[in-house]
Amino acid sequence: MHKVLSPSPAKKRTFVLTLAVASAIVACLSAEGAVRLFFGHYTPADLKAASLPYEATIFARHAFPRRQAKAEGPGGVTYLINSQGYRGPEFSSEKSSGVIRIMIYGGSSVFDIYMPEGADWPRRVEAELRQGGFPDVQVINAGVPSHASFDSLGRFFSEGHLLKPDYVVLYAAWNDIKLFRSDEPLLRLLTPYQGNPLVDYQGSLDRHLSEISQVYVRLRQRYYRQRIHFGKEGRLPEGEITSYLSPRALAQFRLTVDTFVDLVRNASSTPILISEARLVTRTNSEAQRRRIRYALPLLTHDALNEAYVRTDEVLRRVAGGSGAAFIDAAKELSGRDDLFYDHVHLTQKGSAELASLVARGMEPLLRARSKRVLSRFRGRERLESGGTVAVDAPAPRQSRTR
Repeated sequence: MHKVLSPSPAKKRTFVLTLAVASAIVACLSAEGAVRLFFGHYTPADLKAASLPYEATIFARHAFPRRQAKAEGPGGVTYLINSQGYRGPEFSSEKSSGVIRIMIYGGSSVFDIYMPEGADWPRRVEAELRQGGFPDVQVINAGVPSHASFDSLGRFFSEGHLLKPDYVVLYAAWNDIKLFRSDEPLLRLLTPYQGNPLVDYQGSLDRHLSEISQVYVRLRQRYYRQRIHFGKEGRLPEGEITSYLSPRALAQFRLTVDTFVDLVRNASSTPILISEARLVTRTNSEAQRRRIRYALPLLTHDALNEAYVRTDEVLRRVAGGSGAAFIDAAKELSGRDDLFYDHVHLTQKGSAELASLVARGMEPLLRARSKRVLSRFRGRERLESGGTVAVDAPAPRQSRTR
């Protein structure tokens, strides 16, 4: 009889290891194939190409780069960023003679994230004013998602005034309220924009693995979403929900709005303040409360309402004390189910109604401006014909207590 020789322990270990490695490779290849077959193929670079582009700046947390870009928003809506770094069609940095330029600053509620290109409410304001007898009106959507009032202040100070707007609108509250629970000064509370790891590669190895493996891409996305807690409005804050509203934060908001109005006047433009329309009210139903993202400001419902009451009051008082125009959108539109997708972002109907409200509020200002322009023109005609005309002195700047 032949003697059966059993393999040595070393050969057994080699065989088991080889089998395990081969099985792992087959499993990985199968998983990779299944992911590509059933879920498609994308990389962080693809996500970034389809997202709004941002770059870090000194005077605001970030801004859109000054280059044309196309991006997708919720529900597949399309955004166009022009070569000046603003949402909407191209415009010249040099304002043409006769053009009445209006810039509207704010966050995602001004950018109007749920509206497709051309249907955002600043563009609707332009259309309504033109139909109302002001064909030379040009409205620039200066909204940037996640921007608070101080970002708008910094952007107008460092760039917006160079565009020579005739009117500058501030529509802000929600992104400021997100910081109302903290006593930390803005200088210490905010950090420079450092990109988004969901769409930005974290080194050459990360890039290489993302380009060759869809399994890796899915795992990295899940990891960063769980670790950094990103939501629809960016990174979610850490901490417990509170009813505390910081007096320092409220004072900062007042100073920012006050300074914004002064800055706009110093740039020879007319400031307009608008209270922010929102779903949030004291009488919200349970169904409405489920649409309000309390995890972003980390405030109780009562505290969130109080924060909005305080911001409305600041805007109204600053406007009254400075002579700036004030449009109370909060009073007219807040709390209506059909106007909001969530706490502050507008539905198509909401966008249309806010645009109509703002256009109606601006029409008297534009008519008064047209009369002044006509009066100056007639005055020049009389002077050229040898007559005399009284020239109005500029209105004295109103002082007010800070």
